[in-house]
Amino acid sequence: NDMGSIESKSIFSRYDKQSAMPALSQSVSNPANGKTFISFELPERSSISLSLKHTVTEQETVVVNGMKNPGIHIVAVDLQQMPIGMIEYTLRAGNSVIKKIMEKK
Repeated sequence: NDMGSIESKSIFSRYDKQSAMPALSQSVSNPANGKTFISFELPERSSISLSLKHTVTEQETVVVNGMKNPGIHIVAVDLQQMPIGMIEYTLRAGNSVIKKIMEKK
């Protein structure tokens, strides 16, 4: 189930002394009622996808898809089109799959 278009925008990217594995941080703000920010870190240039999935409706959408350089990346995501409830967000980078949960109010 696709939720239609969820607006997302890469707002920050920085190459830094990287970790050995991809990392996904807790979204800010959480709980969110509109826009939230999701950050992730990549140890090397990777093909990635960042997706959101509502835990009740199972609606899912990919907000970032493509090649990203190593370093820290922050993505602004507008959640207004998503129903209230818990949202699982997943980073897939190389062989790694990392999941976290946020709340939409």
